[in-house]
Amino acid sequence: ICSHQSEMLRVTLDPVSAASNAASQAAPSSFQLKDGSQAYVWLPPKAEAPLPLLLVLHGSRPMDWDFLSQFAERWQKDAAEYEIAVVIPESKGPTWDYLLTCQRKDMDFIESAINEVRRRVWVDDKRISVMGMSDGASLALSMALRNPGVFTTALVQATGFFHDPLPTSLKPRVYMEYGEEDKLFEAARVALPNRDRLRGDGCFVEFVMIPGAGHMVREEFFSAALDFWLAPVAKG
Repeated sequence: ICSHQSEMLRVTLDPVSAASNAASQAAPSSFQLKDGSQAYVWLPPKAEAPLPLLLVLHGSRPMDWDFLSQFAERWQKDAAEYEIAVVIPESKGPTWDYLLTCQRKDMDFIESAINEVRRRVWVDDKRISVMGMSDGASLALSMALRNPGVFTTALVQATGFFHDPLPTSLKPRVYMEYGEEDKLFEAARVALPNRDRLRGDGCFVEFVMIPGAGHMVREEFFSAALDFWLAPVAKG
């Protein structure tokens, strides 16, 4: 865990001009971004209003594993069905360098990918969420807790750890799922303490423990998490 987590996890949204928003109406339906790393973006076929943006962070992976091909069809479907922009960056190594070496080359790319999409597409900056699985969940939740003014919601599956939130009243909402049979992050040792710690820090947490499920992400996680994120939030 990095001692200088605020700097390593900081995400800044660049100013976007009205001209950029107008030009974004002609943006392609999907495109790839490359900046020494690679990110993919899926968009709905037609958007007449600012789009909520979902950042998705993969878990650790073999270097020859194509994360995107496994889920590409579902991201295009979800972008269209939920009318959202989906941004999926790839780590340069087997997992995110912040978790391995406490560096932020991957974080810099994640930040640049978000801002590049915001320049190309009309994004609703008040509806940006981050999703992650396993290692990606640990990074996603830490990012949301340290940047609550950027990420309103964290949608995480099999989270191993996370960093303390900023000492502010602004907290992200959290959808947190674990498998009851997860041998890596067991309920009593990891899942329940993580839930209780978040709630103790003042976060609203929708916690789901799936009977019979293990560490791997379920297909049903995605729709449940997206429904949580995009549902109207009750006031008061």
